[in-house]
Parts: sequence; C-alpha cells; structure tokens
Amino acid sequence: MSIYLGISSPDCDVTATFIKDGKIVYAAQEERFTRVKQQTGFPYKAIEDGLRYLGITIADITGVGYGWYKPEQEKKLYLQSGKLSIKQAFSSKAPFMESVRHAVNMYRRGMFINPAEFDKAHGQFVAGLQKIGYKGSVEYFNHQLCHAASTYYTSGFDKALVITLDGYGSGSAGSIYIGDGENLKFVKFIPSPQSLGLMYSKVTKALGFIPNRHEGKVLGLAAYGNPDIYFKDIMKDFILTDDAFMYLNPLDPNKYKKIFKDGKAEDLAAAFQKVLETVVVHMAKQNLKKYNLDRVCLAGGVAANVKMNQRVMEIDGVKEIFVHPGMSDCGIGTGAALMLAHKEKPFKPYKLDDVFLGADYTEDEILDAIKKFDFKYTREEEPEKKAAELLAKGFVVGRFNGRMEYGPRALCNRTIMAPTQQSDVNKWLNKRLNRTEFMPFAPATLDYMADKMYLNMDKIRYTAEFMTITTDCTDAMKQNSAAAVHVDGTARPQIVTAKNNPTMYKILEHYFQLTGVPSLVNTSYNMHEEPIICNPYDAVKTFNDGRLDYLSIGNYILEAHSIEARDVD
Repeated sequence: MSIYLGISSPDCDVTATFIKDGKIVYAAQEERFTRVKQQTGFPYKAIEDGLRYLGITIADITGVGYGWYKPEQEKKLYLQSGKLSIKQAFSSKAPFMESVRHAVNMYRRGMFINPAEFDKAHGQFVAGLQKIGYKGSVEYFNHQLCHAASTYYTSGFDKALVITLDGYGSGSAGSIYIGDGENLKFVKFIPSPQSLGLMYSKVTKALGFIPNRHEGKVLGLAAYGNPDIYFKDIMKDFILTDDAFMYLNPLDPNKYKKIFKDGKAEDLAAAFQKVLETVVVHMAKQNLKKYNLDRVCLAGGVAANVKMNQRVMEIDGVKEIFVHPGMSDCGIGTGAALMLAHKEKPFKPYKLDDVFLGADYTEDEILDAIKKFDFKYTREEEPEKKAAELLAKGFVVGRFNGRMEYGPRALCNRTIMAPTQQSDVNKWLNKRLNRTEFMPFAPATLDYMADKMYLNMDKIRYTAEFMTITTDCTDAMKQNSAAAVHVDGTARPQIVTAKNNPTMYKILEHYFQLTGVPSLVNTSYNMHEEPIICNPYDAVKTFNDGRLDYLSIGNYILEAHSIEARDVD
C-alpha cells in the first residue's frame, strides 16, 4: 500500500502531508511543534509525528513530493516570467510611454527574489531528507500545479475552474486550470511580477503591518473605509484582458507614495481590497464563461482573502465554490503528495470529512499536563454539556480536543469559545488575548440552522465547514450574534456538523437549547503572534498565561484562578 509524503516550501510555514489511497491521512505545520510562527526550514517534527501517528517508519514512504522544481529550472522560469512581463507591456493597450516605463521597471526591479534563494531552499530540503534517513525517490512539481491539485482533488467537484493566486511560485504569481474528472488541464500562468499577492503584501507593509502575516488585518480594516476615494486611481494600473489581467508597474517603489502619505488607512485598505476583488472576479467570470463551467476552486495565499472569495462565489451562474483549507504554502506539500498518488493511480476529487489531520494525544498526556500547573479541575462524563453551561453564563472557554487542525484556521479542536450575543465581545476578548484585530471573531454554527443565519448556503455549504469564505448574514444572525457579524453585514462561518466535529456539535446543541442561539464565537487558541496550540502542555500553559475563564481539555474542565463572567443577554 503506497504512502506518499509531501513537503512544502522551506521559506515559510513549512508543512508535512501524508497521502494514503489518494486521501490525506496526516498533515501538520511545523510551527505548531516548534512554537515559532511561520516556521521555516524542514518539517522534522511534523514528519516525526506523522510517522508516529501512522505507525510507520521513513522506510515505508513510497515517494516524496516537493512543491517546487529543482533550482536551475526555477531560475529559468523566473527569468522567463520577467521577459514575458516586458513583452506584455509593449503589446498592451497602455500608452507607449507607460509601456516603456513598465518595461524598465520590470527590468530594473523585477528581480524581487534573489535567485540564490532557490539554491538555499533546495539545500535545506535535501539536507532534511538525508537527516531523517530517507533514501527513496523524490519528484519535483510546479508550485502552482501543487496549489491547484490541493484544492481540486479535495473539492469533490467533477468539473471546475481552478484558480491559484499567490506572491510567487515557479515563475508565476498564479495560474488557471480546468479540473475535469481525474485530470487537471493547464490553461495559463500569471507572470510573476504581476502579482496580486505581492501587491497586497506591499499594502500591508505600507499600512504599518507585517507583510505575509497581517494581510487579514488589512482585509478587516477595509470594511471601515470608503473604497471609491482611491479605487479609480489604482485601477488605472490594471488592464483587464480577455481571460486575465495586466498589472502595470507593480514593483515601482514610488507607486502610490502620495496617497499612502495623505490617505486614511481604512480608505486605502478598502480601495486595494476592491481592486483585488474586481480583478479576480473579472478573471473568474471570463474563464467560467469561456469553458462553460459553474464551479470554482481556489488556492494560494491570496485565497486566504475570504471577502474576495465571497465575491467570486457571488458571480452569476456559479453554483458552488471551494477554497482549500490549507490555501497558503502549507498546502503545496499536500498538492505534491496528491499528484504523486494520482500518477500511480488516477482518482477523482473527493470531499474532506474534516481537517483534523494533525497530532493527537492520550488522556494520560492530558492529565500529566494539567498536573504541571496549579488549577482546580474536574473530570466530566459530559464535558460538552458542562462547557455549554459555562458559555451560557457568559464565560470564555478554551477547548482542546482530538487531533489538531490542518491549515491556518482553528476549527474548534484548538479554539477559544465565547458567546456571540453582545457586539462588544470583540473589544473585551481581544483585550484579554492581547490582540489587535479589525475582523470580528468568526462564528461556529449548527448546520441545521445555517440557512436561517446566512445567505448563499447552497454555494458554500462545504467550504464553509473550513471557515474559508465570508457571506452575507440574515437579520436573525445580526440580531442574535452581533459579535460575529462584521460592520459590512458579513460573517466568516464555520458550519459544524455531527460528522465533521461530533463533540463540538454537542456543545453547540446544548448551548442552543439553553440560549436559543445556534452559534458561538470561535477564535484560535493562542496568545498574540503565537502559533495555534498543539499539545496538552501548550493548552494548559496558554490557559495559565492568558485570561480565559475555563479550559475544556479532553474530559477535564479547568477553572482559572480568577474569572470574569459577563451577562450574555
């Protein structure tokens, strides 16, 4: 029986994924084990834990897939992409002098990645394989293909338009594929300097946030601004083509210097967010029509932008959308391993039962962690019922249960729960957690109440299980769960079913019976700028460091030394 290992980029959020019989059986980010946010290097600990969980050794791995080509090919693609951008500049509809300026910028500033980085990353990858004793075959894949495979082969769709968008990968900043049964058919790449991911990261930095980490803050901030103040000026730099777009002078350091100096942060965020949505919707709409498709799959770092995903979903004629839960570079190892398995035995896309694909721990390990700290605790036969009762009284409850989530979202196994009824929950809970966020906390909602809380559920029912998209809220949601509704009337729901998370489902059902509210605040269980917790020790230590009231960990309920109950009505 073949088991494939996929490894993602060493440069950011390195991840290991194991594929068996064409399905993900284990996937985890290295950062969870090392406690270093966006850990770089090689996923030693994730691989070690995956082997432990599966009960195998490295000798049992059939093959390793890597989400990049070898360095020489990557360098070649990088140079080709820059030349293509220059060529496009002179064949575009832009005025001649604008085309010249664009070409010069591509030549002078196009090398925004040092080619030596390809050698460094590959060296880390090869050294890592040698250190863990792997002696089998290795296959190298196009970065964008890996993103495409990660989302299409876990979508459950028979046919779909597949779009990947990121900062850079294998000579491009995105791609378009057609998923057709067992196969992914290449359509086109987006040349790398014309990167929407790079654009958004530059905006993130210009607004005072950390690029490649705080793009979500820009997205949240955008809802408070007026996009139309700067939208037209920014859109002048884009040419919408028959099936994609051109971004003129994307790397000019003086671009937008004046508006960033004079403009309000929220208006700038809103304008760039609207530009992103406009460009991506155009590209999706044109290709859906061209290939007569009605389903869309998204992946790549830009697909972490949940509002952009909503705009794609809202295109007339789209019946369903899926965004891979590990949409960032943590997913390219997944795509590489899926491609290896597919080469051995072709398969059609399947639907994920859940993304609880990481580390798990025993009750003894949980109890050992609890005893390292001085907390009052009880062992509960029905911990879900007890947690719901505490939440109904207005307490904040941490939750550690089962296997760890794969991807950037906490989906109620490593999560912090709170009531959704009061609009000021975001303010006081962020203060407790030492966080600065503009987005409201996301709601976890009972599946059978989802249609009463959110619009467009038929289009997002599956992908919303993984908190990868926003959607407009109903009046009922706005009234009973104000803490989880953004100022623009949207929410980023996690739909909980009895199948995808049976224990969280029990908590929500008990809470619904007690309060009449089918949703709870769900935010990741971690302190500010830390990775999501991994093991029982992390859970109890973070409980000790933070200001939660209770912790539900396995069958145990821990009580904080001081608690801050609030009236939820």
